[in-house]
Amino acid sequence: MSWKLEHGLTSDSDYDIKLYTTEDGDESLIHKLEARTEMSMCGALMLLSIKMNTNGENLDIYQMEPEKIQKLAQHVRYCDMFAGYDEDKHPEKTILLLGATGSGKSTLIDAMFNYIAGVSSMDEFRFKLVHLTAEEKAKLGRQDVSQTNGITCYRIPWKFGSRVNFKLCVIDSPGFGDSRGLEFDKAIPEMEQELRRFFYETTNYKSISLANTKAVLDTRDFLEMKLANILKTIGNQVTVIMNIKQDKLFIAEHKEDIENNKNFTKTYQVKLPTMVSHDYESLNCKKCNETCHERCSVIAGIFIWTCEAMTSFKCGICPGKCSTDHHRMEKFTHETKTESRSETIEELKRRYDVATEGAEGRTEMMNKNRASLKKSLKELDSILQQVKRKLRN
Repeated sequence: MSWKLEHGLTSDSDYDIKLYTTEDGDESLIHKLEARTEMSMCGALMLLSIKMNTNGENLDIYQMEPEKIQKLAQHVRYCDMFAGYDEDKHPEKTILLLGATGSGKSTLIDAMFNYIAGVSSMDEFRFKLVHLTAEEKAKLGRQDVSQTNGITCYRIPWKFGSRVNFKLCVIDSPGFGDSRGLEFDKAIPEMEQELRRFFYETTNYKSISLANTKAVLDTRDFLEMKLANILKTIGNQVTVIMNIKQDKLFIAEHKEDIENNKNFTKTYQVKLPTMVSHDYESLNCKKCNETCHERCSVIAGIFIWTCEAMTSFKCGICPGKCSTDHHRMEKFTHETKTESRSETIEELKRRYDVATEGAEGRTEMMNKNRASLKKSLKELDSILQQVKRKLRN
């Protein structure tokens, strides 16, 4: 006995199911059953769509008209294909499509929607979901230019007759690069099988919170900024301490020369603040004269509070922990450069006042700088511990 399962049955249709046995080439009918396939969403969707002129093609094309279109930003909008998405209590799945220009992202969205709606490969109609603006319609047929200008979120609530048990948000993005792509044929049964497998697996996908992902990325970026800032501070502090040590050694070796006021010079290193111009913008603190976030991606000055360096409108990077009001997006960074300088014995005396009280002053200065360095190293250790914890998580 052999079985054959017919594919391509149309929805909401009557069929006769007949069971035969075959023996020595003779077939005998042993059972007959009348059945009706499940009703799909198609009938209702046709009432919500516009039948397009197909120029004599075999398939009727119905263009879906969104119930609601809302612009979220300059190049971001969402289309509610029919009412009830926000009220729908079914689980939500989100699919983000990325790909080269001409690779068929928008066509794939149409194929997904036809599968969800219950369209069979044997049906003589198809639905077109993708909604184009006037500018996008002008690009139709051009494979070298992305048909999609901005990001569009197509929101499809669950409806009776849907092939999936969740509501779906599909994010269509502009293409990148130049690609001709492969011919995309929705009519073949193999494509329907692939979509069935795809949505079966999608049902089992575990939803991930992008809010948590953003928090992790923001923490990582903040730690990177903090690490760069503290390493810069430690470098400056080490230079100061090394200068003091060298001065102390120099004074001990040339004590008699200093007492006899002999005229010679000494070379030392100094860190000087400088501004370096760039073709990109960075977030600078105007009060502390520090760069808090190099190559900051904040779009406009009014959104400075969204920078990873900011927490509750306060900067966690600059020494003064200043508010957003003191920060600006500028095409330069505050940096330090090391210069060698020379000074005479008289200048050295004035700088340290080489006397009994001067020696005490040097000791106090050394202790203060050591304390600052110790504090910075402790802060560096704290940052490294946070990095370790993030790597473990």
